[in-house]
Formats: sequence, structure tokens, C-alpha cells
Amino acid sequence: MADVEATKESPMLKRLREREAKLKAQIKAEQRKEARKVKALQTRRCQITGFAVLEAIKTDDDLAQRLTAVFDQQTKSNSDRKLLGLAPLKKHDPD
Repeated sequence: MADVEATKESPMLKRLREREAKLKAQIKAEQRKEARKVKALQTRRCQITGFAVLEAIKTDDDLAQRLTAVFDQQTKSNSDRKLLGLAPLKKHDPD
């Protein structure tokens, strides 16, 4: 009988565990919310940067050439390359 008593959880401990579970869920929800905010800010920064660069290359041919070279070197996806007006990457033939 003493073993049964020792394994029973007190009502206070049970309430605390329930509260802990709720707090953990709230923490996870808040972390997701914060992560979405960070991602949204990063996306907005990228948009602003992109808009500024697109405007700048309209009047600066040297900058346009340098950036095109960077984009050509850094962009690996052919769909992204097409969007940027770059030639597709050649596939390596196993000769």
C-alpha cells in the first residue's frame, strides 16, 4: 500500500505539470511568432536592397556589368538564372 501512495501525484504537482505544459506551448508559439517576424524583416530588407540595385543599374553600366558577373557566378538554379536574364548552366556530360 505504501508503494501506491508513493507513486500517486499530489494535486498541486499535477496542476504544476499542467501549467508547465501550457507554458511550454505558449513559449513555442511565441518563438514561431518571433521567427516569422525576423523572416519578414529579412525579406523586406532584401526587397529594398533589390529595388535600390535595380534602380542603380539603370544608370550605371559599370555597376550593371559587375553585378551581372556576381549574379552569374553565384546563381546556380537555372530557373533563377532565367529570371535574372542569365544563360542556363551547362550540364556536365560524363565523357
